[in-house]
Amino acid sequence: MKLLYKILVLSTIFTIISCDCFLGMGSGCDDDGATDLSTEFNVIIYDVQTSHNSSGIPPNSNTINVYFKLETLDGDPVADKSENFFDIYEMSNNEGDFKLISVNEAERKIDPNRASFKYFNTIVLDLSGSVINNDLNKLKEATSSFIENSYDNIAPENLNTALIWFDGRNQINVLQGYTTDRKLLLNKVDSITEDLPQDSSTNLNGAIIESITYMRTAMINASNSFITGGSILFFTDGTDQAGHYSTQEAVSAATAEMDFMDIYSIGLGNEIDESILSQIGYSGAFFPDSIDQLQAQFTQVANNIEQEANSYYLLQYCSPKRNGFNSLKIGIKNKGSEGGVAEFNASGFVDNCLIE
Repeated sequence: MKLLYKILVLSTIFTIISCDCFLGMGSGCDDDGATDLSTEFNVIIYDVQTSHNSSGIPPNSNTINVYFKLETLDGDPVADKSENFFDIYEMSNNEGDFKLISVNEAERKIDPNRASFKYFNTIVLDLSGSVINNDLNKLKEATSSFIENSYDNIAPENLNTALIWFDGRNQINVLQGYTTDRKLLLNKVDSITEDLPQDSSTNLNGAIIESITYMRTAMINASNSFITGGSILFFTDGTDQAGHYSTQEAVSAATAEMDFMDIYSIGLGNEIDESILSQIGYSGAFFPDSIDQLQAQFTQVANNIEQEANSYYLLQYCSPKRNGFNSLKIGIKNKGSEGGVAEFNASGFVDNCLIE
């Protein structure tokens, strides 16, 4: 599980972030809501919006918007589930038990990957001398395929991708800052030529440290308005040669982000250090045997990112409550009492629900 940069500013409600787990089916669950006792889940609540704290909901409306993430107990993302996969419960503060709320009592809609969510995807390419002289065209093909796969399977308005490259100099080079424009990204990849780098050495450690800082800054800046998640993909065909930063500094910078972002690494050739790249790429480290396998490895990372990005959901819900502080629980179909819990204030609610 990766926690997200999110600042919650709630006026008259309280939000409980709950990592309670409960039994259900996992990524293989059918949309009819059937569950498998062999898989356990986390529902993580990130934000709750009502008419008390959101200008987008009509005054006194009984609309509740809940942003949450679905994972297995092991932290693997569970993507693209419909409302049939979930059960909704409510409990007033003066009650002792949650009550299952049927769709006949309260209309609801659950969508994955809605527009208030922003996923930052950072591609970091080694353009040192060995890559430029041997593998540049294959690397460009793999990178373009990675971009195409990502934007085919993640809502484009939610996916922000940046292209970064490095050589031996003591700074990263931002070829394209974060954008949702697939065509622009592909054109930028196409613009990479062998005369772009200016130093044939490899500043791998510096690229790791600076790219992490670059993406973390973007996520924090967006967190006032959006729920944010992110991943970095590093490609290299060697080890750090420039010596601007130590390997330990690079590893420490990466592992410090385990709770905040995914980091993947792809190492090609016989000059890489698989042990170091595995520590850097704690979300997945890939070592193709040849340049011809590079595109397949980029595709695997794109598939992993797709699952992560599509495991964030919006519940739009018409609460039957009309007064007081209450608790809402999102659970798995037929799995009863456990789930992600949030509190909301129903004071003044009237039957005027808005589900988009």
